[in-house]
Amino acid sequence: MALRSHATINMKICLKLLTVPKKPIYMAVKGVVFDVSKGINFYGKGASYNALVGKDSSRGVAKMSLEPEDLTHDISGLEPDVLKALDDVFQGTYMAKYPVVGYMDYILDKYHDKFVQLKEKVEL
Repeated sequence: MALRSHATINMKICLKLLTVPKKPIYMAVKGVVFDVSKGINFYGKGASYNALVGKDSSRGVAKMSLEPEDLTHDISGLEPDVLKALDDVFQGTYMAKYPVVGYMDYILDKYHDKFVQLKEKVEL
């Protein structure tokens, strides 16, 4: 069994602490809000996909774009193959890897009756 120095162990602990956000990192896709904090290396400050956080960036995710005009929930006018790509990333990445923590207001308004029914079932 190899012995590890305290310096090595402490350095690993410090590195681990650097990858844990102090506040949760939220982003939305298709109106569903995800906690992407465990993906801090992708979504944290200064990371490659940080532009997607704090908003519904469905159009940007669909187009695989970080352009400011694409960082919106508006997916109108996108081609069917781009919408299919959005659905694939939504299911295969976000729903599969990150916890759902809420929904954008426009989704709650659009599907109000379904959320009321769900709330009633949960309260039973």
